[in-house]
Amino acid sequence: MQEKQQVEDNVQKYPEISTEIRKIEDTFYHVAREYNRAPKNNLKEKILAQIKEKKKVIPITRDHSDDINQPTAKVIWWPLAASLALFIISAALNFYYYNNLQNARSRVAQLENDRNQIAAQFTSSADSLAIVKQQLSIVSDPAFLAHNLKGLPIAPDASARVLWNPTTQQSYLAVSNLPLPPHDKQYQLWALADGKPIDAGVFDVQNQLVPMKNIVNAEAWAVTLEPRGGSENPTLSAMYLYSGS
Repeated sequence: MQEKQQVEDNVQKYPEISTEIRKIEDTFYHVAREYNRAPKNNLKEKILAQIKEKKKVIPITRDHSDDINQPTAKVIWWPLAASLALFIISAALNFYYYNNLQNARSRVAQLENDRNQIAAQFTSSADSLAIVKQQLSIVSDPAFLAHNLKGLPIAPDASARVLWNPTTQQSYLAVSNLPLPPHDKQYQLWALADGKPIDAGVFDVQNQLVPMKNIVNAEAWAVTLEPRGGSENPTLSAMYLYSGS
């Protein structure tokens, strides 16, 4: 009974089985009519066995070409496609915003650098302006006595001016056309009082008024080239400037 029920279920499920059964029944009918004799006892079992064999072959040979159009395939592939599209869009947006962020950071760094440069230039200009104002105040102060130094044969085109305040003992020096010394040499200013040289300090060539040492008394001024750091006594053979007659 269980086998019969399985056959009936398969007939309902697979139309091709029903077709085969009808063919078998037709064959059985014609044989029975032709020979007019009862079928063998095992004929039913053979028919059922044949039907079972048909049922086993059918699922294996069934055409799966239409499976791709079934809803199950859509259920599987649509979420994958949507996830892939979302991933691509997310990656593109991340790349776009990352590039914009990097560009913004670079722009901010450039602006910060420009601001620092402008601030440094402003500070430098302010410092230069303060120095110029100070120098103008010194040059225009009648308390400062001006001593002009002329170039000697070693540097005939050179010249200098010493501004000295006898009251405050301050002294300032401005030079012009003085040759650049070697790296191991440095110019030194001397104040001459009672025929004796007084160290007024060493200096490098600059195009501005340079503060020197305070001098108590000075009758004349001279500039010599000395070893870097200065000397205790002037090198007369290396005298470049002198304010005396």
